[in-house]
Amino acid sequence: MRKRFGYASAIWTLIILILYGLPGYAVRYNEPFDLIRLDKLVHFSIFAAQSVLFGLWLSDKPRSFWMYAALVFPIIYGGVLEYFQSTWFIERTTDWADFVANVCGAIAGFISMLIINRRVKT
Repeated sequence: MRKRFGYASAIWTLIILILYGLPGYAVRYNEPFDLIRLDKLVHFSIFAAQSVLFGLWLSDKPRSFWMYAALVFPIIYGGVLEYFQSTWFIERTTDWADFVANVCGAIAGFISMLIINRRVKT
């Protein structure tokens, strides 16, 4: 069962990379105010999901480095991708507010994963 979460987290990580790598002209919004709210919610959600998937995959390991990798990896990954948006990806720019949403999502996902694990094990 845990192996499935490993596959799911790898696929989800790839999906995030693809979404981040979309050219800027492929991601257009009509309303500037809707863009800000929706964009941050999307960033929060995708990194919360990544943290949950990683955590459920690694949850059978002892509470050591591996367990906290479910928090650390999404944060580092989100930061690297934000940086790449201004250097490698076409017509994209870095928005550090997106990174803050990524971090908040990863933290919320990690806490959710801990609660899920606690309920499943009891």
